Amino acid sequence: MSNRGFYHNPIPNVSGLTKKVEGSVTQVTERVDMAARRSKWRTVTALLIIAGMATPVIGLAGRHPVEDPSAGQSPAIFGKTIPFELYTHCGIGEIKAFGKYFERVGGTLGDGFGNPPKDWDNPYDSGTLSVVGNSAVFRDTHGHEVNFKLRPKATGFSTMCS
Repeated sequence: MSNRGFYHNPIPNVSGLTKKVEGSVTQVTERVDMAARRSKWRTVTALLIIAGMATPVIGLAGRHPVEDPSAGQSPAIFGKTIPFELYTHCGIGEIKAFGKYFERVGGTLGDGFGNPPKDWDNPYDSGTLSVVGNSAVFRDTHGHEVNFKLRPKATGFSTMCS
């Protein structure tokens, strides 16, 4: 009588089971790696989208006054009023309109820290500009009114906002 059936190995085919476990671990590892790569690209994509959305806002912070919002308009005539975007980011100090530079009567209007007063839009305040002779008046929908006087012979802004 043979003892083969009686003295058999009580542990089943371990080498086959080991290969299955190793294969499963490899698949899980590959899936985790793929998920991490996907998560990384999702994060990068999200950051790029956020940066793209923030760029216009950040870009406005470093802009300088509009060179001449009245460019292309006819020369100033008595009582001429045009739509105007007043640059307010570094305070309200000077403008260029109809090819001429004007400065605020009474100096720069601001909060004392290089910003417009708290109730003004920033970086630009929309309104109208009326030019009469050597004077200009800006008015907005909030009820603000700012008077400017001509800077004779000026060829540029006296200060630049940084």
